[in-house]
Amino acid sequence: ASDGRQVHRRSTGRHEIDVPPIPPTHEIQMSANYADPTAFEVRREDVGDVPVVAVIGEVDLATADAVRDALHAVTGGPLVLDLCETSFIDSSGLRVILMERERRSGVLHIACAPDGPLTRIFEVSGLDVQLALHATRDAAVAAAFSR
Repeated sequence: ASDGRQVHRRSTGRHEIDVPPIPPTHEIQMSANYADPTAFEVRREDVGDVPVVAVIGEVDLATADAVRDALHAVTGGPLVLDLCETSFIDSSGLRVILMERERRSGVLHIACAPDGPLTRIFEVSGLDVQLALHATRDAAVAAAFSR
């Protein structure tokens, strides 16, 4: 390239395009969660007779199975999934939530701070209208208790 960057020429069949080289894996930075696995935690924090699973940190490909296992450990009845201290969720985490909602026949209440980072993810994905979202853990527990 004329600006001094290294590029490779690749043919698409009709045209040749400049493609920047892929950096070697030792140059790729890993997210904080991968570098520090202690940044993620799943805890059981029941409120009275209502089971509550709280997730702290990021839910991604590396941590979604731990969330799924914690949810599956709760048998029968309504369940509150507290995501108020969850900083990020990717498609693997959303899948866990949708599968758990199906497994519980829709009786899954999700606590998620309305100004928190997950609210936008639920809105963009359209899940905000499909899931029982509550602004606080107390509101989610009250809804679960009333069923």
